[in-house]
Amino acid sequence: MDDISSVNTTMNTSGTTQLALQSDRATVSREEFLEIFVAELSHQDPFNPMDNAQFAQQIAQIESMRSSAELTEGIGALLKQQQITSAGALIGKTVRGGTAQGGLVEGVVERVTVDSSGVYLTVDGYYVPLDNVFEIRPEQPPEEET
Repeated sequence: MDDISSVNTTMNTSGTTQLALQSDRATVSREEFLEIFVAELSHQDPFNPMDNAQFAQQIAQIESMRSSAELTEGIGALLKQQQITSAGALIGKTVRGGTAQGGLVEGVVERVTVDSSGVYLTVDGYYVPLDNVFEIRPEQPPEEET
């Protein structure tokens, strides 16, 4: 019974489904969509049914939201991979940038760290977010002994 009451709270007077938050729209799974869809059909006024065009439009909108959410996730994952690749290419190079705490640092990139908040370079013991790098210099060739 709780499932039906929670579905009822997402329905407006015209019988069309509206989710409360934009973020909820992006996370509706196929199973959730089908539950909402069946609940909507079962609670529809039989004397005033939804127009077929409205019904088809609503289905298309929900499928479009789901596709957009999947595309956004895919682009986010691709962007993170590109950042990791770019950061890895900086190992051994001299960079200048701002630390996560707001200071400035210049030095050779020792390693790359990735966590849920982003991609970081380790420069002289400081974490520098990849987005805070503002100068990159090539590796210095080893000095020849004379």
